[in-house]
Amino acid sequence: MKLAVILALISSLSHAATLYTTFGAGDSYSSLSDSVGDGHTFNLSYGAMWANPFQVATASHVSAYRVAVRGGTANATFSLSLWSGATEPAALIEGNINSAVLDGTQQILTLNSPTLPALDPSLTYWLVMEASDPVADTLYWYRNDIPGAFRKRAFTGSAWGVGFQGSDVFEVQGTAGTPEPATALLVAAALFCAARRRRT
Repeated sequence: MKLAVILALISSLSHAATLYTTFGAGDSYSSLSDSVGDGHTFNLSYGAMWANPFQVATASHVSAYRVAVRGGTANATFSLSLWSGATEPAALIEGNINSAVLDGTQQILTLNSPTLPALDPSLTYWLVMEASDPVADTLYWYRNDIPGAFRKRAFTGSAWGVGFQGSDVFEVQGTAGTPEPATALLVAAALFCAARRRRT
C-alpha cells in the first residue's frame, strides 16, 4: 500500500470542523453584549460570568474556541472553561483557558484548548467566560441572539441564575468523528507494513 493511500485513509477517518457556532454568516454578530466581571458595578466582591449551552452532532474532540469580545477596563483579561450539565454548568471538563490582555477594540479571539477533550453528542456542554479579576476587570462578550437560544449568568461565589433569552457569540472548533478501534488498528498495521517495506 502506498504511503499516499494510507495518509488519505487516515484523513478520511476524521476532519477538522466547526463543531458548534453562534456566529452568523461571515462571522457576523450583534452589537449588543454582556458585561463580564464588572464587580465594581454589581457588588464590590462579585463579578458577573456567563454560560452558554451547546451540543455537538457527533462524537468529537475540541481543539479551540472563538469568541467576540472587547475590553472595558485597562489590562482586562478573561478565562474560558468548558463544563457539562443538563441544565447548568455542573462538571468541569477543562478550565484556565486564558486570554491575552484586551484593549477597547472589538475583536474575535481564538483560544486553543489545552486538553483537547472528547465531546459526547448525548450531553449538554457549557462554555463559561469569567474575568480574571472579577472586581477590577470589565470586558464585553458580544451576542448573537439566535431564536430559541438562552444563556445563564452567575456572580462569583453564587449559584447560576435563571436563563436569559439569546446567546453570546462563540464557536467550538475541533475534530468531528472518532475512528472505530478496528479501523484504527487497520491503519496502524498498514503504516507498520509500509515502514518495513521502505527499510527492505
